[in-house]
Amino acid sequence: MLRAFELRKFAELDLRLRPIAASLLGPPEPGEDDDIVLAESYRALVLRDQSEILHLEFGATDFATIRAADIPRHGRPMTVRVCEWAEVSSVRPSFARLLYRLARHCGPRALELGTCLGVSAAFIAAGLRHVSPAARLVTIDASPLPAAIARQRLEIFAPGIVTVVQGRHEQLIADLTSPKHEPFDLVHIDGDHIEENTLLIHRSLVSGAIRLCTLYYDDIRWSAGMQRFWTEVLRSTRGVLATIDLEWVGLCVVDPTFVGAPLAFAIDPP
Repeated sequence: MLRAFELRKFAELDLRLRPIAASLLGPPEPGEDDDIVLAESYRALVLRDQSEILHLEFGATDFATIRAADIPRHGRPMTVRVCEWAEVSSVRPSFARLLYRLARHCGPRALELGTCLGVSAAFIAAGLRHVSPAARLVTIDASPLPAAIARQRLEIFAPGIVTVVQGRHEQLIADLTSPKHEPFDLVHIDGDHIEENTLLIHRSLVSGAIRLCTLYYDDIRWSAGMQRFWTEVLRSTRGVLATIDLEWVGLCVVDPTFVGAPLAFAIDPP
């Protein structure tokens, strides 16, 4: 595995690696700290919410490997207190900042699979504001009530930037990556943590890419199944220019013209 200083060197020679190198290793951007404070205020709002809601779970809820066939067709109903769920499921601050920086460097079109309560979307949207007036984030969650909560709050936090869609990721991905839609520049995948579904999504994103795209996978060591998924990504022979292993997060730089084994970097997490 290559290290951080080698990513800097490769990025000096290859323009395709510069956005991700700048996101991971570059200095703070103008206004970055103020943007982070604003996005963290969204998290604080969610953490103050004491209400209980019905959540339909379509993925793994512990660190065991499960199959897609193990999930009931309509999900597993769970009553959750919003603040408690946000505490355990929302992106931690250091990785939230990374999502923000990736949005600033890789935008203007972003996709998120796994809205949850909208915390990570708030950071992505904060970064996209700097890219273009036309910057957009589409974020998708399978569970209706959390998607509705996120939609209501994100319309206030990032009006005109974020669209929240309710639906199953593995069922929507083929349409989202089809030629009828404008391609995405950044994709945040924090879905069901099921090996075969995550691999299906990855293959759809790579095969559907028509320009450079950065993929951000959460929880690549969640289970044996997710570790097998990440190993499969590292073995790519087409379309993946580089991978960056941040222990729990895996990044991929997708280039549809690239043929060969990806450059594989391992960098200390932020």
